[in-house]
Amino acid sequence: MHEAKDACRVKMDALTEKLDSNDPKLAQLHTHLNTTFDKFKIEGLWLQPIPFDQVKFVKHILAIRMLPNGVLADMEAQAQKLTKFLEEEVLEKSLRTLSRSISSDTWNVEMLEALRKIRGNITRKKNSMADAGDDPIQNSAFRTQDERFNGQLEDYRTKLKPHEVISDENDLKMVGLYDQLIGVVETMVQFTAHTSCSTISLRKNQQQSKLIYNP
Repeated sequence: MHEAKDACRVKMDALTEKLDSNDPKLAQLHTHLNTTFDKFKIEGLWLQPIPFDQVKFVKHILAIRMLPNGVLADMEAQAQKLTKFLEEEVLEKSLRTLSRSISSDTWNVEMLEALRKIRGNITRKKNSMADAGDDPIQNSAFRTQDERFNGQLEDYRTKLKPHEVISDENDLKMVGLYDQLIGVVETMVQFTAHTSCSTISLRKNQQQSKLIYNP
């Protein structure tokens, strides 16, 4: 982007020296270029690689650099081609990438909170059942499912944080459903079954999640 701005600056300086600085067409071209380049100052826009045709980009820059100095019509024509390329083939892709990143950040943060809640709910249910004389930890079937759940949850969490996987609304709904079911279980059989289903749900969420920056 710096190369494009520099190429335009050199030609615009040459035009300013030759023409009246108050020339309306020159002022309009200045505004058009500045407006286009300012669009790329959006915070976070360049945090991820942006796929675009770099060869085409370089050709636009070279075309401007090779223009004769001081010819407004030529500069207007090439500037229009450059800015059209930047807005349609670079900026739009950048914004789509940024939008996916922001969206995935939101869902992943909510999923991490949902996982914290369901694990806390399971812990409270284990404690309340133990206090009632039916300790889940003493039940081998439940203990096996509990260990599987904790292992799957930790694996999911470690991939959510760096966005190796992303969550969506449906993933959150499934985790929320099992969280509610676990909250109302009354027997060891129910508790074991819902904990097992929660583990399967987390595994499916993780397997079906997509990388954020798929081309």
